[in-house]
Amino acid sequence: MKSLRKSVIVAAATLATFSSAHAAWTFNDQDTFLAIKATGGTGSDINLFYNLGSSTVLRDGGGRGVNLVNISTDLVAAYGAGWGTRTDLFFGVVATRTNVSAGTTNTTAPGGSDANRVLYMSRNASAPFTSPLYTTGTNPANGSTAGPITSFKTLLASTASLTAQANGVYSLPASEINSFTDYTLSGPNDENSFENFTTTAFLSSLGNSATGFADIQRIDSRGTASNFLGGATSHVATVSIDTLGNISVIPEPSSLMLLGAAGAASLLRRRRTNA
Repeated sequence: MKSLRKSVIVAAATLATFSSAHAAWTFNDQDTFLAIKATGGTGSDINLFYNLGSSTVLRDGGGRGVNLVNISTDLVAAYGAGWGTRTDLFFGVVATRTNVSAGTTNTTAPGGSDANRVLYMSRNASAPFTSPLYTTGTNPANGSTAGPITSFKTLLASTASLTAQANGVYSLPASEINSFTDYTLSGPNDENSFENFTTTAFLSSLGNSATGFADIQRIDSRGTASNFLGGATSHVATVSIDTLGNISVIPEPSSLMLLGAAGAASLLRRRRTNA
């Protein structure tokens, strides 16, 4: 397992740095949000947000990059110059297409969109893809989390309190109703992680003199039968933030291999066409 993790990290490191364009704060239903908060001290009244892009792109092995973006300037502005050694900073990642009942679905084929109420939730990890999987999703259970996530996204889309920072980062007062802090009231083992994922380490440490890892997991709303990934819940990617403020996205190993196979097939088709 250790060798697999090392190979994944090495493979990710060989990929070209992924350039993120965030000229304006625009997002789609399936976009994946990285959110940051402080549980005390400087910046406890501020949440920071970064859009990682489409959850289905992450699901299918794309949207990846080592040192995707550096947000040190934003972290210093919000949480002070010593943010990299603080022990009260946390981040998490969430996405869902909509909170409409799972009975109304879009295709779940690779490359397509996800069904309603399919969740993407991060979980604290000591290294990429080491977090325990969340339990099997159901329409009612996923709905109780998709609802708050939808309210969270609605707030980001509508409030005048949202402020553009540098590097595609946005800030919002933590006191806003439906803010990230509002749905994650305490620390890493939260009792109110978007009103459903209780007593699990949804949040990952930021700073703490070490790189923080957050495994993104896809939680299907309809159990195993409808999940083309082969399970009701599965690892999708790992997001890390190091003490220099670099955000990186590491693809899950099987999706990376599928992406590589797809690239090889595309290259072969081009060669045949040009022959």
